[in-house]
Amino acid sequence: IRDRVRTVSAYAVEPTPVAAPPTAVVADMIDRGPIVLYPAMTMRHKNHRTLFRAFAEATGRRPDLQLVCVGAIGRDHVEIEAAAATLSPRIRMLGHVVTTDLGALYAAAELVAFPSLYEGFGLPVLEAQRARVPVAVSASTALPEVAGAGALLIDPDDIDGWIDVMAAPLDAGTRRRLIDAGIENQSRYTSEAMAQAQVDAYRLAARLRAAS
Repeated sequence: IRDRVRTVSAYAVEPTPVAAPPTAVVADMIDRGPIVLYPAMTMRHKNHRTLFRAFAEATGRRPDLQLVCVGAIGRDHVEIEAAAATLSPRIRMLGHVVTTDLGALYAAAELVAFPSLYEGFGLPVLEAQRARVPVAVSASTALPEVAGAGALLIDPDDIDGWIDVMAAPLDAGTRRRLIDAGIENQSRYTSEAMAQAQVDAYRLAARLRAAS
């Protein structure tokens, strides 16, 4: 039966353009120190609080580090923004940003952290891989499959694990391995690859119907 099953994603990753300079706010942020980026809507299951707590500890060893959170305003935004303000002044809550700012932040980030408790897919992980940024993701639900070999896997509730990945820059070998594996992994999810997978699935269905 497994030979008859094909899974085709409804999502495809496209390059994030950096065709124009970022806004002054983002440009200033990029100049202020290394960035860990979390692109996610402000909802509880995105697990911002765990990342905030880990980040607050990590800045004890790296006081110049910044955690930049971008994404649509979710139903838990007020609560999450309050937690950020309580835990560290170096957590930057930007909300939705324009495409050029997002591209500039991906280009500047030393790490994309994605500690979500559950995801049906995880498109920002692939966007980060396509932007050649190392990624650390939650070892939960769909994220390990989507991220492939191009990400560090950390239990979503493992505070120490998230502290460790932010408290020191990745060594050059690990960084190179994650970038290379990420580039290879995200190529499975381009619009061209998704279209071809859809065509292949229809062809398989036609052959199976003809043979039945």
